[in-house]
Amino acid sequence: MGTVVSILLYTLDIYSTLIVIRVLLSWLPSLSRHPLVRLLCDVTDPLLAPLARVIPSVAGVDFSPMALLFLLWGAQELLRMTLLV
Repeated sequence: MGTVVSILLYTLDIYSTLIVIRVLLSWLPSLSRHPLVRLLCDVTDPLLAPLARVIPSVAGVDFSPMALLFLLWGAQELLRMTLLV
């Protein structure tokens, strides 16, 4: 079970990093059509899009990535606690 939890932790860590990269790249709109950026959006949209529909943007700022990061970090902490038990 420890190996499965470790793999899940690693996967959540990678996904969190992808979210941060996507946020940083959103400040560079000229890169929005790059194939790697499109792939990044395709990978992160399944979790970001539902949150973006629920969480309203404030002054044009989308807070769904921050909310998703908090959820992912919370999931990581819960998984870490299962490793300690």
